Amino acid sequence: MNGLDWSLDHKIFYYIDSLSYSVDAFDYDLQTGQISNHRSVYKLDKDEQIPGRMCIDTEGKLWVACFHGGRVIRLDPVAGKKTPNCEVAC
Repeated sequence: MNGLDWSLDHKIFYYIDSLSYSVDAFDYDLQTGQISNHRSVYKLDKDEQIPGRMCIDTEGKLWVACFHGGRVIRLDPVAGKKTPNCEVAC
C-alpha cells in the first residue's frame, strides 16, 4: 500500500511508507535511476490515518489518499506541511 511519484522536473522521487505514516523524498538521477539523500517530507499523525497512494499536481504539491481516513490531503513537499484548506473528504 505504498505510494510513489516524482517531482515535476524528475529530480526528486517521493515514496510513502504506509506503516511508518511517512512521506519521504530522495534525490533522483534520471539518467542512472539512482536514488540518494533520503529524507522525510511529512510525517502523518495517527489521527490522519494511514497514507496510501499519491499523485503530484501541476504546482508540485502531493495529494495523498489516507486509508481508513476517508480523505485526501494536499502536502507541500518543499515546506513539509499540509496545505491549509486543501483536504477532500471521500
